[in-house]
Amino acid sequence: MARGLHDRLLNASRVDWFAVLIDLNRKGLHTAGIADLIRAPRSTVLGWKQGAEPCHADGEALVALWCRMTERERSDLPKVRVLEEMRRGFMG
Repeated sequence: MARGLHDRLLNASRVDWFAVLIDLNRKGLHTAGIADLIRAPRSTVLGWKQGAEPCHADGEALVALWCRMTERERSDLPKVRVLEEMRRGFMG
């Protein structure tokens, strides 16, 4: 495997949706409020908090809400490294 690809795989990350939702909770928005603002079912938002991935449009709406409520940039989104997440899954 080429070194560049290997490094990208080792450093791959994804948005930590649980942390995004917790940040919004800390700003006073709870599940129902988040759901209303991004026009998603409350049960869907609960699913994201439990580890489900939002579809692209919902994820973008959630990111925009997070940026607005936290007054932070998209580049500041909480992330989780994919390999670390996989290791945790394999190790219990």
